[in-house]
Amino acid sequence: MIPLGAALDFMRGKWWLLGVGAALIFALIQWGNARHWEKRYLQQVALIERAKVAAAEQYAANEKRLAEATADYAARAAAAEPIILHSRETVTRYAETPAGAAPCLATDRVDGVRRDREALFAGDDTSAAERGAGAVQALPAP
Repeated sequence: MIPLGAALDFMRGKWWLLGVGAALIFALIQWGNARHWEKRYLQQVALIERAKVAAAEQYAANEKRLAEATADYAARAAAAEPIILHSRETVTRYAETPAGAAPCLATDRVDGVRRDREALFAGDDTSAAERGAGAVQALPAP
């Protein structure tokens, strides 16, 4: 162990070394802190970049799913829409095509359906409903 008197003798006129030493120790501690916080900052930046990439991938996947769902819905809606034929000539022309040959009713059956409808609704004025007059009853004005 160094005797205290010898240490004080050595420090005579060199007390400024204590301040320099303390400042050096403080600088080393701060340098270590700066490196620590720089590492933390870089980790956070990397984490944010990974989150941005994941969000972009999720957005692209959602856009793809939306496009597929829209196309699927449109296909199902088009397949579910019934074919409405309004005239005997249209029925006849459609029945002559390969697509309409199997499911299409014969012309006399179309007339039979019309006659059945007229027989069921004999008391109703079907001509007014077809013209649009009286299809929806208007409410009286308040």
